[in-house]
Amino acid sequence: KYEDALGAYKKAIRLRPTDPFIYISMGNILQTMGDYENAYNSFMQAQQIYPEYKYNYLNIANIEYFRKNYSGAIDNYNKFLSAYPEHQEAAENLANVYFSSGQPEKACEVYSTVYKKSPSAFKEFGNYGMALYDTKQYKAAVQMLERALQDDGENEALLAKLALSYQNLGDNDKALENYDKVFAKNPKLTVLKFDYANLLANMGRLSDA
Repeated sequence: KYEDALGAYKKAIRLRPTDPFIYISMGNILQTMGDYENAYNSFMQAQQIYPEYKYNYLNIANIEYFRKNYSGAIDNYNKFLSAYPEHQEAAENLANVYFSSGQPEKACEVYSTVYKKSPSAFKEFGNYGMALYDTKQYKAAVQMLERALQDDGENEALLAKLALSYQNLGDNDKALENYDKVFAKNPKLTVLKFDYANLLANMGRLSDA
């Protein structure tokens, strides 16, 4: 009952207007409701009242990520991680923001650090694999993309990147296998057909190419 909760918090603010944790609680509810602008304002109100509370940087970073304000998200994730360097989810989110904002090299640096620290807890195999592909680290990309597809075997984007990675490694059979999987799901995926045609030509299947 989010609206009822917000109404109760608004009453609490009138009684304790300088309590930052009321604003943080409201921000969390607003974020859950998808009201990112008001959630951001609520978190920032808490920040003004209690700037020493470093954990609020994570709240602000997450909301900036949802708002697609990537520079703000990066800044706040880095501030949070300077205080809590072992926080894996924040580090993975930072890497995701770097990847989403077209900085695959920085994304790979962060993903690599997080993965080496705790490979069993790592979750972002798909994005890491695609970032590795974008930085032409095809062998490492194959490893991560194969792992991601164990959890999400129907993902066209992952299958496409895996096919292209194998193609760039010269493993034509594996590339063909994954192209076939992609086109079985989406025969009209024309963005891949030029690379697919090159693969077929390299394999001697000229008429198919």
